[in-house]
Amino acid sequence: MFVLFLLLSCVRTLHSVPVSSPTTPTIEYTTLALRGTGGGGCLHSRTGWDISWSCIITIFACTWSAVHPNIPGPRDSGWTCCKRRIVVMFYAVVAPEFMVIWAMRQYSGARMITRDYNEHIAKVRPWTITHGFFVQMGGFLLCHVHKDGRPIRTLHYEGLKNPIRDEAIDIPITTEVDIKDRSKGDFISKGIVVLQTTWFITQCTARGAENLPLTELEVVTLAFAVLNAITYGLWWNKPQSVVEESRDRWRRR
Repeated sequence: MFVLFLLLSCVRTLHSVPVSSPTTPTIEYTTLALRGTGGGGCLHSRTGWDISWSCIITIFACTWSAVHPNIPGPRDSGWTCCKRRIVVMFYAVVAPEFMVIWAMRQYSGARMITRDYNEHIAKVRPWTITHGFFVQMGGFLLCHVHKDGRPIRTLHYEGLKNPIRDEAIDIPITTEVDIKDRSKGDFISKGIVVLQTTWFITQCTARGAENLPLTELEVVTLAFAVLNAITYGLWWNKPQSVVEESRDRWRRR
């Protein structure tokens, strides 16, 4: 439904470009003229392509950066990982509100995991919320002590906590720095997306304050950007595009 409304808004934005008579100069019918009451009644001109391109860039930047897929399994191929990311991006475009709910659930789960680990397991190095996200992503892999460290299975939190209590496996020593080193999303890449989204929201807000009209495509993109900003904030400490689990010091005794 969101995609259909987005396409409808895009088409209506492009159709809103006035078509002139044959005697009108070419430059006039390539411009979308929007006159508002603010700014002393001056003429604010934008082309339909400018509006569409700005909205498409904002949506793509929000979607690509907001997607934080789980860590691929030991037997997952590159094509499988690519398909998984495409599917998540599809849902992020079609139903961004459900991505917000998903991010809220993962954020709450990461906090619960971190608090439980620090209260009942941690002895030297307490976990941060990044560790909680890392567990949910399938970041810890149980391997054989022999057989060249062959992987057994990915450990969820309960499958990690119980063997530690039974002293069947060692307490993990993976630090937050180690996890962030595995992540493909750094402060600069995240900051660029935040600046792009902030610029678009500020632009729309300024036009609204000056009583200048917004196209339907811009309104849809504005709502999309706000929802993705919430998702991005909830996943700010979640590692992004990690391709390898923590397995070096995980062995059965």
